[in-house]
Amino acid sequence: MTTTYEYTESDLTVAIQRIGRTCQEQNIDLADLRRAFPDRPSSKSDIDAIVEWQAKYIKAVKATETSFRSTGQVKSINPPRPSSQAKADWSDIATRKDKSEKPMPSYYAVQMDGVLKFYRVKRGRKPGYFFVDVQASDELYPVRSYASVVNILNEISKDPKAAMERYGQEIGSCGHCHRTLTDETSRAFGIGPKCRADGY
Repeated sequence: MTTTYEYTESDLTVAIQRIGRTCQEQNIDLADLRRAFPDRPSSKSDIDAIVEWQAKYIKAVKATETSFRSTGQVKSINPPRPSSQAKADWSDIATRKDKSEKPMPSYYAVQMDGVLKFYRVKRGRKPGYFFVDVQASDELYPVRSYASVVNILNEISKDPKAAMERYGQEIGSCGHCHRTLTDETSRAFGIGPKCRADGY
């Protein structure tokens, strides 16, 4: 007789360690595990099943990471993530360009699920494409889940300037150009003097 097995946070932790990637980066949670394995026996093979499933999930997400279009038309991946969320106006996010008109990243701090998180956002060369990295200490990790990218950009779009300033105030680097803020006034603004003079 097969018993219903409820996956726990410890199962998720072991899977993270085995696969070498964090479930948070891939937007994987316990609800995903329960959808993927609704009725598995409670045995040692459960963790191996989680690892195998997570590896396939990551591979599928990598295959769609360049599909961050404003239309929201992305290939279906397993397990399915919410894709019907309305997109806000992202026109004021990460508008910085270099002298050759190449898109350059901007930096933002916003509350996500009650936690202040830090992001680097860069526009793709094609309209509607965005690349989002989450910052952890000095490391940057790409956000590969389309649903997560939508959530993050929607939150930033509520007030991009304030999110950029918050990044500078919290991290000590200009939210626009990422240069270190050493001036007291610049630290208070979260934006360096040159970027403020340019209208940011």
